[in-house]
Amino acid sequence: MLKIKSILVSLLALGAMASCSTNELEGEDTRTGADLDVAYMSLRITLPTQKASTRAAGTSTEKNPTGREGDVNSLYVITFDKDQKLVHHSRKNPVIVLGSGDLALQASGNQGTTEAILVSASTKYLLVVVNPGTLLETRLKALTAGALYNDINMAIVNSLASNSKPETLVGEIADPADSGKGFTMINAGSYDVSGDKWNQGCLLDVEANVISVDGTTIKDEAKAKEEAEKVGNRATLKIERLAAKVEVAVKSPGLTVLPEGANFEFGGWTLDYYNSTFYPFAEKSKTKATHTAAFYENSFYTEDPNFTAPGHTTGIILNEVKNRAPFVTWKAKSETLTPVFEYCIENTMADADQKFGAATRVVIKGKYAPKDFTLGNDWFSFGGINYKTLVELQTAYSDADVLIKAKAAALEQDGEDPITALANAKRFYPVETLLMEVCDNFLGAVNTALSASIAAFADLDQDTHLDNITDGGEIVKIAKCIKWYQKSLNYYYYEIRHDNTDDEYMYFGKYGVVRNNWYNLTLNKVNGSGTPWYPGGGPEDPDPEKPIDEKPGFLAFDIEIAPWVYWQTGFEI
Repeated sequence: MLKIKSILVSLLALGAMASCSTNELEGEDTRTGADLDVAYMSLRITLPTQKASTRAAGTSTEKNPTGREGDVNSLYVITFDKDQKLVHHSRKNPVIVLGSGDLALQASGNQGTTEAILVSASTKYLLVVVNPGTLLETRLKALTAGALYNDINMAIVNSLASNSKPETLVGEIADPADSGKGFTMINAGSYDVSGDKWNQGCLLDVEANVISVDGTTIKDEAKAKEEAEKVGNRATLKIERLAAKVEVAVKSPGLTVLPEGANFEFGGWTLDYYNSTFYPFAEKSKTKATHTAAFYENSFYTEDPNFTAPGHTTGIILNEVKNRAPFVTWKAKSETLTPVFEYCIENTMADADQKFGAATRVVIKGKYAPKDFTLGNDWFSFGGINYKTLVELQTAYSDADVLIKAKAAALEQDGEDPITALANAKRFYPVETLLMEVCDNFLGAVNTALSASIAAFADLDQDTHLDNITDGGEIVKIAKCIKWYQKSLNYYYYEIRHDNTDDEYMYFGKYGVVRNNWYNLTLNKVNGSGTPWYPGGGPEDPDPEKPIDEKPGFLAFDIEIAPWVYWQTGFEI
């Protein structure tokens, strides 16, 4: 298995042949039939290797791969002619497949192919795919001569297997297990420095790097190979991973918890709103962010298959809540000595389509308790008022009931009939009336959860009833209901920022996750309670079609971007 930091791949390629007139000027053409279509090319494949540096808002740096992120297990070589149609030598398959055994350490310290590869004489462009997943590998192996680059780069739609978590979708392009396929990588494309823009497409023009057997200067294959392997004749191809990478840390020491005196204990995090579709290569556009040029000349944002409306939510897969429990894998906070990552398929949006239902987000769970409340105990809340215990809430309910009934009795004495008097009393005490309504709705939710028939709110018991309900926060995920923070459990979400240059409304590239970008998110502040239910579909959760900037998420992060392009974001919840 080879670690890809700078890997030399010698490719036997055929480019433009010297013309007859040129051959005549240079001397007699002594090529034999076997040499007529032979040329060699050497190629260097590189991934970013720059160390990350301190990052300010709106800037990105680059960071080394970790673990198996740079391993090359298989390498697929595809060549195209000037019309970007697949071409190959008659003695070779349309797609040439190399394994790690075909690469070896060279004297330069880089990895290189042990043998050059024979390709078509009409080769002008090169595409390399490393460690393709099952769907992409199937597409590559089915290619035949004449296939267009645009056909190869059509969207891949990954279906979620039955009873699988959405986090498994990334397995198509990121399989870090020891026996796994590894991380899928492809040509990174190029940047036009003079035009200050990313070029379209990713094919590498290798015509100038081809060493042909011309019968004079290069008389045979042996000489072509020798020339092609010289450093000055090597073409350089940059490749990048298709996956994005996310980690969530907690500021320590110094995490701020508000209001003053409240307590918070981090419990875990997961991604949500996963993309399931991607292009093998995604077109790039620059963003506002400045980038310390190393591997990449500038910052970038990509375009995925569900980039714009009306298809901006097509292929977006949400986590499910099954039997009231979130069907997710909760990950620990990332720390220097024990980093914790999650990989995902990139998910990008046009500026106007940066909406809650389209963007990938982080969901955090933790224990939160207001000042003077015991962290880990149940507590309740409604209308900005918190209640330490069920008994305290029942007392508030009883007090409200007494007020309303007393007012109704007074109205009856003034001549109103009982029904009208009670209705007017409730209008006189709207807050107390609403409190009783939400408590009664809570009682109904408890009865449903327990298949019980508890008659009155005053009859609810913490030990007998509430403690026998698991994931209790989910039962209050209804309109007009008390919030029940069972065991102080709170959920928060954060819409991941890609470019955090400034807070301009919905600017291009502001939200989303982009291939080969590493998002280091650090929780700096907890501003209050979250929701007792997993975010999504609840009475306080935003409409999926609402622009993100119209209703901020619960969290705020510091983002570092790295080649991994590494983004580091500090955030609040």
